[in-house]
Amino acid sequence: MKYITRFNPSTSGGLHVGHVFVARLNEQFALDSNGQFFVRIVDDYSPGIEVYGAERCQRQAEGYVEDLNWLGFQVDEYQYESAMVEEARRLLRERFHYEPLPELPHVMNYRNTPVILTRPDVLTYPHTPTITAEKVVMDWMTGTNLLVRGLDLLTEFSLYEQYCRMFGVPEPQQFYVDRLTYHGQDMSKHGGAMQLGFLRRQGYSAQDIEESLRIGCLANPLNGWRPYNLKREPTFNL
Repeated sequence: MKYITRFNPSTSGGLHVGHVFVARLNEQFALDSNGQFFVRIVDDYSPGIEVYGAERCQRQAEGYVEDLNWLGFQVDEYQYESAMVEEARRLLRERFHYEPLPELPHVMNYRNTPVILTRPDVLTYPHTPTITAEKVVMDWMTGTNLLVRGLDLLTEFSLYEQYCRMFGVPEPQQFYVDRLTYHGQDMSKHGGAMQLGFLRRQGYSAQDIEESLRIGCLANPLNGWRPYNLKREPTFNL
């Protein structure tokens, strides 16, 4: 089976090595199956735009391409949600007859998500249901059939799954992997994770980062970037 995967970063901050970890997993599945690996950048309605402004987020998006190219990623296509979202919204209205739900404040929305869109055993991600619906349609538009994501995004799973069923579209296979830790703390862009631009300015090479990730994350580096080859609690050290 050919896997079509995507890495979907948001421009609310620069890329760090945790992003590289997840992106490598998606890339490897595509390479192993002679499939495709897309990078789809959230560059339009990212919550970061409200905080940092569109100009700064655009610079972040440009930096993502620079960072991934520097690391040697084999990206079949860089996509931008700003160029896709209007078609996704048209399809939601005309093909899937979806009526957008009221857009509530980003971090509060999960408390107001209609029960019909949730599963009792899986929490709902604090994100707007309409944006998740748009993600489902964009994945369907691009033929994405495999998602490898950080464990923190498991809370969006119930919404994503429910929308696939509501719209009658194939649900991609999904893996959720532990986030990296650094000095015993969860690695995130808002938690002080070292950004790739900073590491590059400090003199680290792409090979340094790749080797450190392999040592810290893979049970057997020769087996490559596959979820079943990950150490139980991946750590990153330079």
